[in-house]
Amino acid sequence: MPFLVRKILKDESIEHIENIEDNDFLHQSADVPTTEFRTKHSTLSTYMIDNLNELDKAVLAIATTSSKISSMEFIILDAEILKAIGLKYENTYPGMEIPYEEMQEFHYDIVDVTIENLAKCLEAYKKTLQLDDNKSTFIVDYAEGKIKDLIKTALKQEKFNIEKVPVELNKAVQKLQKELH
Repeated sequence: MPFLVRKILKDESIEHIENIEDNDFLHQSADVPTTEFRTKHSTLSTYMIDNLNELDKAVLAIATTSSKISSMEFIILDAEILKAIGLKYENTYPGMEIPYEEMQEFHYDIVDVTIENLAKCLEAYKKTLQLDDNKSTFIVDYAEGKIKDLIKTALKQEKFNIEKVPVELNKAVQKLQKELH
C-alpha cells in the first residue's frame, strides 16, 4: 500500500483540521488551505514510499531540497484515502535534481488542486489524523539532529550527490561531510 509524504507547514493547521466536523470541509476558514496547501500549477508536492519503513528516504528528499536543515513535521497520506475521496496524484519531476538521488523518481504531485479539491485535501488530512490517535504514525516529527544524521548516513553510503545540494544548504551539508572525516 503506497503512501505520499508531505511536509506540514504549521502545527496550528493540524489542530484546526482535527476539530473539523465530518463532512463540513467546505465551510472552513481559508486560512488552513491557503497556508498548508500552497500550490504551484495546481499541484501539491509529495514523495511516494511503499511502506512506513521507507519514511526516512522521503524525509531526506524533502529536507535536502528545503531552504535550511531544521526540525520538520510530516504527514503520511495513505494513497487509498486520496483515491477514495477523489484526489489524483501522478509521478512528476520534482522541479530540480535532488541530492538524494535514489528518490528522484519517487516524486509525486497531488494534481488538479482546485478550490473544491482544497476541501478534499482537508478531508484527506482529517481522515489521516483519525487513523493516528497518538500523532506518531502518520504525523511524524523529525528533529534537526535526526535529519543531519540521515544526511551523514547518505553521505557515508555514497547515496547523496553533494553537487545537487541547493545553494542555501551547501555550507551546512559540507560541514556535515567534514564531520565524517
